[in-house]
Amino acid sequence: YNEWGELTTRRDQQLEWNAQGQLTRVISGNTETHYGYDALGRRIRKATYGRHTGHTARSRTDFVWEGFRLLQENVQQQGWRTYLYDAEQPYTPVASVTGKGESRQVWYYHTDVTGTPQEVTAADGTLVWAGYIRGFGENAADISNSGAYFHQPLRLPGQYFDDETGLHYNLFRYYAPECGRFVSQDPIGLKGGLNLYAYAPNPIRWIDPLGLAILEHQSNFDAARRTGFENAGMTNPEDVTFSKVDPKTGTVVEFKGPNGAKVAYDAPHADMDVTAGHDKPHVGWQSAGKRGSGGANRGNITYDGPQHPHRSDSKGDDKC
Repeated sequence: YNEWGELTTRRDQQLEWNAQGQLTRVISGNTETHYGYDALGRRIRKATYGRHTGHTARSRTDFVWEGFRLLQENVQQQGWRTYLYDAEQPYTPVASVTGKGESRQVWYYHTDVTGTPQEVTAADGTLVWAGYIRGFGENAADISNSGAYFHQPLRLPGQYFDDETGLHYNLFRYYAPECGRFVSQDPIGLKGGLNLYAYAPNPIRWIDPLGLAILEHQSNFDAARRTGFENAGMTNPEDVTFSKVDPKTGTVVEFKGPNGAKVAYDAPHADMDVTAGHDKPHVGWQSAGKRGSGGANRGNITYDGPQHPHRSDSKGDDKC
C-alpha cells in the first residue's frame, strides 16, 4: 500500500493511482491495462496493451452510464451489450441485449435476494452462464450448457468483474473478492463506517453499489423499520428512548439506544444524494460504537410506498 492507503502490489500486479484516488494503470507480466474516467468519477474505458509493443490496444471496452448505473459496454470488434434493470431494485439486472451489426439477442438474468446474478438464460431457456458466487462475491466457477463462452461480468450489485486483474470495479472504488474488501480507503471517510476497507458486515442483507456506504432497500416502510432496528441492535424496547417527533403528526420519528445507537425516519433530503439513499424516503440507522466516529456501522434503508412521518428539515423544532 502507498501512504494514501491504496493497494500498489497484488500478486504479480503493480497498481498505479491518480490524485483523485482512481486506479489508472495495472501492470502484470507483459501486459498493462489503462483505465479512464469522466468528470463524475465513472469509468468510461479500459484498454489492455502489450508492454513495449507500441500504443495499439489488444482490447478496449467503452462504458455508457445512466446516472451511477452501468447502462452499456462496447467491446472493440465484439459488439455492444445493454443492461436492463428491475424497476424497484435499481441495481438488480433482469436482462441484457447484445448486438453487432444487424444482429440482436436478449438474455435473461436470474439473481439472488441481493440482486447478484446466479444464472443467465437465452430466450429458449438454454442456460448460457451460471456462477458459483461465494458470500463476498468471488466467482469460483463458470458453467454453461450452451457449449460457448458467455461474457457475464456483473457480480455483487454495482460491481463489474475485470478479467485482466481479477478485481471488481465498484464505481468509486475497486474490490478484491477473494478477501471481501476494497483495495483503497472509503472516499467518504468514517461516514461509511469505522473500517475504511469494509464492504458490508453481511453481504446477504447489505449492498454497497457505489463503493461508498451501506445501502439497503425494502418493499415498504414496515420492513425498512424492522430492518433498521435490527441493524442498529435496538431490539429490546426497554433500552429504546424517544428523541424526536414529526411536528405535523406528533409521530415519534427518532429513537436512541445504548452507546450511540440510533434509528430515524427521514424524507428525501434537499441534496438528493443517491450515494446515501437521500433521494428516496428512508430509515437511517447507526449501531452502537464510539461517539463522534459514526458508530460501529451506519446506513440508510430506502423503501417503496407512501412517505411515513419523518424528522423535520429544521433543527430544534421536532425534539421530544
